[in-house]
Amino acid sequence: MSHIEIDFIGVETAKSGDAITIRYEKNGVTGVHVVDGGYVDTGAQVIEQLRKFYGTTKIDNVVLTHPDLDHANGLRAVLEECDVGKLWLNRPWLYADELIDRFATYTSVDALERKLRSVYSTGNFEASAPRVGEMLRARQTHFRVVGTGDHYCLERQ
Repeated sequence: MSHIEIDFIGVETAKSGDAITIRYEKNGVTGVHVVDGGYVDTGAQVIEQLRKFYGTTKIDNVVLTHPDLDHANGLRAVLEECDVGKLWLNRPWLYADELIDRFATYTSVDALERKLRSVYSTGNFEASAPRVGEMLRARQTHFRVVGTGDHYCLERQ
């Protein structure tokens, strides 16, 4: 028997931001995932949701869709207070060679990479940067990464 629960947690504004918790059970195995964390105050709500309704603070995967404040800031508390298996996020330093032309103050790819690593540190977490179409494997199931892709982002600038 399979069961899935997806909860959208309200963030500080109705205009933007996301904080989503996912719990599923398949073949007697339960998985828990968090997608985005909303603003700073939303992080506590995510943790409360996990404790109160899921009965755990163990999270298999945390996914940060993009680093805007209304998606990322609440994850600090989640990462500090919960047992997180894997953190999925874009790691911009991997693309420093593609980004260098967008920065007037950087002429060295290595310097830009160092700066991006310092600003977007993943700390002690195992972090992965999935590409569009990649499968995120998670106990008894998997999720496919969907997105507009780099070509869309480059065309929009």
